[in-house]
Amino acid sequence: MSDIVTPPPRVRERPRKAGSIGTNLKALRSDRGLTIAQMAEASGSSAASISRIENGRLSPTYDVIVKLAAALEVDVSELFYHNERSALSGWRTLTRAGQGPVVETPNYRFELLCNDMVAKDFLVFSTTVLNTSIEEFGELQRHAGHEQIVLQQGEV
Repeated sequence: MSDIVTPPPRVRERPRKAGSIGTNLKALRSDRGLTIAQMAEASGSSAASISRIENGRLSPTYDVIVKLAAALEVDVSELFYHNERSALSGWRTLTRAGQGPVVETPNYRFELLCNDMVAKDFLVFSTTVLNTSIEEFGELQRHAGHEQIVLQQGEV
């Protein structure tokens, strides 16, 4: 019989519902002492929209999420789950299927992957396009940055 004891794997619970982005937005805004009006001015969003996002009555687009994060001077991932990231600083991490925090917007469902790693220069998402035609998107959004897309299912 072996004397080697293997510790159980570390398990972390993370909020995975879309409404949690509003809770995190409110916590981050409050931590900085910002009013909704100040947050609206800094992000270029309306105060009414920010209030609805914080109360779970509006799901923001990715473009809005990027603007909110920039206004708060935080990584976009902080809006997915605030104060729940471990401090892994290596170059390898793993997110099992369905275990990343999820945010759903009218057009997409984003699952944040590999967010345990800190000090990285990019975010990794598994994104599901919810629309079935280009017309359903309405006006297309733009944002600063680069995207790399790997099609896992369907066609372009």
